[in-house]
Amino acid sequence: MVSDSDSDSDLVIVNHPITYIIGSGVSAYTVAVRLLSRNKPVHLLTLADLTAQASAGAGGLWMPFHAGGEENSATVELYSKWAKATFDEYEMNNRNAARSAFLPTDKSVVEMVEVNSYSSETESPYWASITSDFEIVDDSHRSREYCRKTKFTAPIIDCPAALIHYEQTCRLSSLCTITQVEEKFNDAAAVVDFINSSFENGAESNDFTVVNCAGASGHLLSGGTDNSENFVARGILHLYEREKCNDKAALYDSGSHTNGENYPTYCIPRGNVVVVGGCYIKNDFETTIRANEAEFLTKNTKLLLGETKTGKKLAEWVGWRPCRAAGVRVEHDRELSELLGVSFIHNYGHGGSGWTLCSGSADAVVEIIENLHLIS
Repeated sequence: MVSDSDSDSDLVIVNHPITYIIGSGVSAYTVAVRLLSRNKPVHLLTLADLTAQASAGAGGLWMPFHAGGEENSATVELYSKWAKATFDEYEMNNRNAARSAFLPTDKSVVEMVEVNSYSSETESPYWASITSDFEIVDDSHRSREYCRKTKFTAPIIDCPAALIHYEQTCRLSSLCTITQVEEKFNDAAAVVDFINSSFENGAESNDFTVVNCAGASGHLLSGGTDNSENFVARGILHLYEREKCNDKAALYDSGSHTNGENYPTYCIPRGNVVVVGGCYIKNDFETTIRANEAEFLTKNTKLLLGETKTGKKLAEWVGWRPCRAAGVRVEHDRELSELLGVSFIHNYGHGGSGWTLCSGSADAVVEIIENLHLIS
């Protein structure tokens, strides 16, 4: 279920002084920073290595991508709302005059970049109106391969730098505690037991709220209340020095630049690097880039960047997008809350759109908490 509010007027819940957030990615940290900005105490339970998270390895382009449930008009309405809230925040950060309070003032962390997209789709995407300059471009020399070329300006986030900034912001706050856990939680009851046995709340008080931002493990913390298919989608990247490259992004979902529907191609300038990808393969758990995939990425690097503009290859990356077929799940789970005796809120399943939807979905989580009178 996807929702961005929950009144629960018939459920009486006392004020909970601490919100425990489960997760290590942008969805978790965005919720944390939102609550801290309201002077509400937060306790993050995270995995140790931020750089291993899907959020850190993402291409960083703002553009709704495989968030799930997009055939549902209600879901599209919510995604548009969340994507616009996130877009507006990034755009504000990029301006000299008024910077967002949630991202660094270093302008290079968020850049507004021209994006050229070559697609087999004939209809404009639902998010086109969010960008101020989305246009369909007549590109006759590609007409046999692509139905449409579009151009628009969108934010690109230096994901590793932004995620580290979020963590540092939380660590510097006297209202925030970060505890690193050794392994992922495998059920909701284990989360509650861990909190009660490890921290000051007391074994019998249950005086806290839990927000489940566990990404690919999010459905495991649903207590059986999630009937949607949850899966991961593998992605691959080559990272190159940026200095020789132009500052435009390019995306292809069909034609000679791709290697079938599972291998879209994109080139995104991000921070000090240019990322070239990629793939979208459901439940593929290969941890290294296969030889044929490396050949595909190398070929397209030369096509997209040019022989003379390709900088030194710096690294490779493999990661897994946390996907949910029914779409992002943001809601207060009444059934699980009553079973466990604590208020349990879900915020997971963002797919390839974590950096695109994070601000909007975090606002939705905070709204749910306020409507439940969990914080004053």
